Amino acid sequence: MDSNILQYIWWHTNNGGTAFRGNYAGIGYTWDEDDQIFWPKKPYASWVKHNASASWKSPIGDAPALTAEQESQNTADTHIGVMFGMKLIQLGT
Repeated sequence: MDSNILQYIWWHTNNGGTAFRGNYAGIGYTWDEDDQIFWPKKPYASWVKHNASASWKSPIGDAPALTAEQESQNTADTHIGVMFGMKLIQLGT
């Protein structure tokens, strides 16, 4: 083969519907030849690959689900604030 010809490898990827090759190939993603998955940048140094979901997972697991009380606080307008310089003024109290 002519040594002046550049060699390229093309991998099919899909950005709609069912994920193909784990994730849609994006800028900064890397190709994992062994697992046939495109991986996004690792979010934190301690996170590990989870091949079944083609995503990074925290080594301590997922955050626990919110309680009903926490959910109601999140939907209420009690946490609305406005930043003025370095001082937070709580509204709606």
